[in-house]
Amino acid sequence: DLKLVDANNEKTQEKDFVIKETSYRKLGLAKRYALTSQIHSGEAQHFSILFGQLTTRLLEWHTERGKQCGTIELEVSIDPMIKDLVTEKIYSFFSDTENFDFLSSIKVHAEVTDFNNNALASLDF
Repeated sequence: DLKLVDANNEKTQEKDFVIKETSYRKLGLAKRYALTSQIHSGEAQHFSILFGQLTTRLLEWHTERGKQCGTIELEVSIDPMIKDLVTEKIYSFFSDTENFDFLSSIKVHAEVTDFNNNALASLDF
């Protein structure tokens, strides 16, 4: 069955896009922040909207935390039919250290799975 989802619906967004920040100590001294995000999407346009929200939040996070930005963990659950688009969007953004130079000093891990939690891609930057 085809189910249409209103990507602007707040309840849909809460379930399909979650972002959390935690703090930790690097070498026991410097305080760092880790950002973890979960995206759940079965459709390319919906994923693009959610990923756009994520990139906006990452830029805000960097502006707010600066050198205290530590790691980024992405957990992306998608329909396998959009895997190529999803991995390309993730790769393009996190590899663009020319425009987003702060990303070069942050460890990024993205795990892409299908809805049954079967691995589709694992990306590290």
